[in-house]
Amino acid sequence: MASSDGLDEDCVLQRGRSQSDPSSITEVRLGEAHRAESPASNRKVLDDTIVLHNAKASDSAVYQCQASNRHGTLLSNANIMIMNMPPMILTTGGEDYSAVEGKGVMHCKVFSSPPSTITWSKDDSSESVVGPRFTVHDNGSLEIYSVEKDDTGQYTCLAKNTEGTSAVEAMLYVKDPTRIVAPPEGQQILIGTTAQLSCLAEYDKSFSNDFELLWEKDDMEIALNYTENSRYFAEDGILQIFNVSHRDQGVYTCVARTPVDQDTASALLMVLDVPDAPEYLVLSEHKSKSVKLKWIPGDDHNSTTTEFIIEYEESQWEPRIWKELLRVPGNHNSAVLKLHGHVDYCFRVSGVNAVGRGPSSEPTERYKTQPAAPDKNPENIKIEGHLPHEMDINWEPLLPIEHNGPGLEYKKPSGLGPEPKIVTGFSGEDFPSAAPDDVAVEVINSSVVKVSWTRVHKDNLHGHLGGYRISWWRLRSLVNSKKDHGEKESLAFPGDRNHAVVSGLTPFSEYTLIVMTFNGRGNGPGSHPINFKTPEGVPEKNPVFRATDVQKHSVSLVWAPPLEPNGILTGYLLDYQLINDTDEAGQLQSVDISNPDTPSGSCATWSPEECTTTLESSLASIHGGISTQGWFIGLMCAIAFLTLIVLIACFVNRNKGGKYSVKEKEDLHPDVESQGMNDDTFCEYSDNDEKPLKGSQHSLSREIKAGDSGDSLVDYGDEDVQFNEDGSFIGEYAGRKEKRVSAEIKATVQTPA
Repeated sequence: MASSDGLDEDCVLQRGRSQSDPSSITEVRLGEAHRAESPASNRKVLDDTIVLHNAKASDSAVYQCQASNRHGTLLSNANIMIMNMPPMILTTGGEDYSAVEGKGVMHCKVFSSPPSTITWSKDDSSESVVGPRFTVHDNGSLEIYSVEKDDTGQYTCLAKNTEGTSAVEAMLYVKDPTRIVAPPEGQQILIGTTAQLSCLAEYDKSFSNDFELLWEKDDMEIALNYTENSRYFAEDGILQIFNVSHRDQGVYTCVARTPVDQDTASALLMVLDVPDAPEYLVLSEHKSKSVKLKWIPGDDHNSTTTEFIIEYEESQWEPRIWKELLRVPGNHNSAVLKLHGHVDYCFRVSGVNAVGRGPSSEPTERYKTQPAAPDKNPENIKIEGHLPHEMDINWEPLLPIEHNGPGLEYKKPSGLGPEPKIVTGFSGEDFPSAAPDDVAVEVINSSVVKVSWTRVHKDNLHGHLGGYRISWWRLRSLVNSKKDHGEKESLAFPGDRNHAVVSGLTPFSEYTLIVMTFNGRGNGPGSHPINFKTPEGVPEKNPVFRATDVQKHSVSLVWAPPLEPNGILTGYLLDYQLINDTDEAGQLQSVDISNPDTPSGSCATWSPEECTTTLESSLASIHGGISTQGWFIGLMCAIAFLTLIVLIACFVNRNKGGKYSVKEKEDLHPDVESQGMNDDTFCEYSDNDEKPLKGSQHSLSREIKAGDSGDSLVDYGDEDVQFNEDGSFIGEYAGRKEKRVSAEIKATVQTPA
């Protein structure tokens, strides 16, 4: 220690360093208070320090340090007591400690001389707890890192020195950690409504009486007094805030707490409201009939301002009545206002967001515009004549604010009138005059083809393009060389396109096809016909399949070939299986019949119906049932025979072709396309499949001769087909009136300008 006058006063056992001149200190003496010197053999004085070696109780004394110079002498005392005692544990024994999974600490405070060695053991083990998870601190406390459930147990603190030992026990309980499993979620709540925040926590059940769930707002605990005027209510982890105001906005924290740990979770509550009123409205750039208005937007209260509404009030015609003048986007804070002349204005602004319209600002100072000529003429002028030399003219007068000045008068102009308004009109449509070129057919499969073409130039459309129409008909089946003209079919494809897909074709057939364009008036000429062939497809189902001549050990099967083989038949496949009295089906067996012309035999063609089940099961059973009675077998044979006769008749009649009287059909169904398309139809699809008229099948042979048929092979096919100059069939647009599957066009024909 150093005194203010420069004397060295550090005299306990070591002299302090003097900051004054060392030469001013003349003498330093160390020794016991009752002795002038320290002559004991275990004492050694080193300059300003005295060292006691192997201190004993007899060395206990008051030691003095004497410092002197020419100015005087100072003394300082130090009381040294040297003693030996066994360890004395100051921590209370039998303490219960609780820790959560993570970290735990148990205390063991010891007083002893000399210092004690402290060890910890668990349960009845004599071994000390060691390892990277266990640390014994200098104060005797045991700290356990990464505490586990297995760390629960009784621990013993043992203190030992040369004078003796002492021990104390403590119990450690490892608890489940407190954890918030359903934290509160951030919300945007309308002002004046009720906000609700929820928080769900899990904790060790032993803390049921000590667990508490608290709520904080902006790190300050919310006082829940549950009085009548309180706006907060918390129960079962749910916090309710009634009549939310702007001051309720903030960060709300849920605190789940036990005596040993706690967990927290926070959420932001945002209060939504209409925008505050804009402020600091300023008028600038004053002109005769305009002015610029600027403002500073108010707080949008967490909902972006979408627009500003500018209102005006004038003092002459309708004072104190505010009217909307203009709306501007929410990201603007100024606008140029177009005004009327000779009006004394003031303005105000309000903001709008998703919540609603906010309050209006304070009005601006008044601004009066100069008088000016009217901006508009009267409207809705009506002229009526009642007498030969008189004419009444009526009109809708201008509003007072539209006068733009005093002394408004209405006069009939004597000069030339204003420029007339231009009205554009179109003449009516005409039929397209050109057919698509480069028509090509790509066969996709046995029933689908893709048709492509080159678009018709717009100059040849003579109207608005409705789309393209594809017409096709079957020339013959490729199974035999006999030509069998099918009914004409047609599909319309709206829009400007250069390809389309046609489906539903009969496999293994030869077709011809044409493409034309259409508009609101009707169809254009057809393209040059394109012939194409479809590949073979799967045969149709056999129309007749039955069992005859049922015997005890055999049965005869009869079938008819498919009406449409869709290719060249190469054989039939018969599947059968035996069914016994227990209705257990035997193994499925197949028989390949390579001769497709076989009409009957001991096997039959494949049919998806299980028509042989009853017969087969009856053959496998005792012949005592009804299926073995003679009358039943005779009835079934008669029904099968009649059915076969009807089907054969239909088949023969179909092969003869569906020819009919053109005159009859023409009278009943005049061709819409040859007359031009109806103005009231546009792109209406007809699902007519061009079926013959009812009764036409029976009158074909009587009414139509072979040489004058209106639906003969010449109209369609391989023989001398006649075409118009544009490439379309003569029979298509001249004499033949055939009903078609078609897509019609609707369009309103405009009156010529």
